[in-house]
Amino acid sequence: MKPWTRLPENLILNYTENHLTFQFTGLNFSHAEKTLYKFYLEGFDEEWSPASRKQDATYSNVPPGKYTFYLLAGNEQGLWSPEPDTFSFEIRAPFWQTWWFYVLLFIIISIFIYAVIVSRTQRLNEVKKLLKKKVVERTKEIEEQKNELEKLSIVASKTSNGVIISDKNGKTIWFNESYEKITGYTLEELKGKKPGDFLVKNSKSIPVLEKIREKSAQLNYFREEIEIVTKDGRDVWIEISNTPVLNKSGTLKTQIEIITDITNRRHAEDEIKRKNKEITESILFAKQIQEAVLPQRKTLTDIKPDSFILYMPRDIVSGDFYWFDRVENMLVFAVADCTGHGVPGAFMSMLGNQFLHQLITEPQITSTKEVLRLLDQKLTEALHVEESDGNISKAGIDLALCALNLDSNQLQYSGAYRSAIIIKKGELVELNPEKFSVGVKQKTEKIFSEEIIQLDKDDVIYLFSDGYSDQFGGEKNKKFLMKRFKELLLEVNNLPMSEQRKVLWQRMEEWKGGNRQVDDILVMGIRV
Repeated sequence: MKPWTRLPENLILNYTENHLTFQFTGLNFSHAEKTLYKFYLEGFDEEWSPASRKQDATYSNVPPGKYTFYLLAGNEQGLWSPEPDTFSFEIRAPFWQTWWFYVLLFIIISIFIYAVIVSRTQRLNEVKKLLKKKVVERTKEIEEQKNELEKLSIVASKTSNGVIISDKNGKTIWFNESYEKITGYTLEELKGKKPGDFLVKNSKSIPVLEKIREKSAQLNYFREEIEIVTKDGRDVWIEISNTPVLNKSGTLKTQIEIITDITNRRHAEDEIKRKNKEITESILFAKQIQEAVLPQRKTLTDIKPDSFILYMPRDIVSGDFYWFDRVENMLVFAVADCTGHGVPGAFMSMLGNQFLHQLITEPQITSTKEVLRLLDQKLTEALHVEESDGNISKAGIDLALCALNLDSNQLQYSGAYRSAIIIKKGELVELNPEKFSVGVKQKTEKIFSEEIIQLDKDDVIYLFSDGYSDQFGGEKNKKFLMKRFKELLLEVNNLPMSEQRKVLWQRMEEWKGGNRQVDDILVMGIRV
């Protein structure tokens, strides 16, 4: 330590002690407060600081190294001390920045690289041994296969399928009698030639022939179907099963093709396709008829502009249907789910739609429980339920039927296995249905009830089939379920009804993912 300044000599600081403040003072017997100072930290500053009366200097984040702090003092007349006062110190670097650490790190990395190289070499040697073993096994297998194929040429003469052996270029070496019977060509006519050049004459079959030849070059077993023309001009469909035979070097030696006459099967498939096309066209026409029978959605939006119908049939035609009409000051509307999907469900939906029209608009019945009673009676009579013990006795309709007074906003509801949901001021109210379907025979008497509820402006009514809640999907491939469906309605009920329909459709598409739709989906929403 210096005796006069009391500053330590050869001070060494830890690398964390790198925030330094130097405090200093100079002697000025006339005007001490006017003393000026200039300082410079060698190794950190690039030049001297400007002259100032400040009596301290602070340095932050000083890196490891050796430093000398220089200080000059001067008075107001511009006289400066002839030599700067100095203070030297060192900030020691952390161990990971020292030379011995770099040497140690280099040694560790070198050892690691050496270990990796040794391990890799050992592994490559093991793989080499394994490959050598597999080559020996494969060679033995090929030899055995060769022997088996030579025996096959003897057996092939007895089979009803055509068998042909060709060389690596696809030229005929030998074929059996069945091949001759199928194609009409003798061995003498095709020997040393490519059979495809003689058998494939149809322009549609030429690309298939090219595909077969490409597959043959890949040295893998394959099967392909192609139409050929026999020697006597008959069009014949054959199935080709091609097996390559390799030599010891793994290159193609010969090819064995087994051909089967599949003409009758292809004709049957073509007939099935033709009938399916006719059936599909008939169902598409039935779809047009079904859509024509359903009420026009514009009619509903004319009465209640803020409303929507989400209609997603599982098949071309649907077993779900909706119905609505205005009867004086009442808006009567329903959502129905008929037994079955597709065509059977579509017939039931058209029958139910027609009966609802007859019961509500012609005699103008607006009592929902009376409509369901009469609808059950009509369906029972139309389907001869009392006389039948077969499947038709199980045919019926689940539906929710509502009648809304457009003046008072009073709502009547009756249901057969289909509930209704009302959202009033953010609260969900579910109206429960009867536990039976209309049109289905049961031992006890059916008694339909109706529920009357007073609605307010902006309340929302939802009717729906079970297709939405029964759809499988999601991460665990489970049903959507009513709980999730109700939460979704609470989430979207404040949106405009057209936006609600978009959200319901999009959420269902996301939920389904790659799953097939399991049921018809129908949701109707009306804002009061």
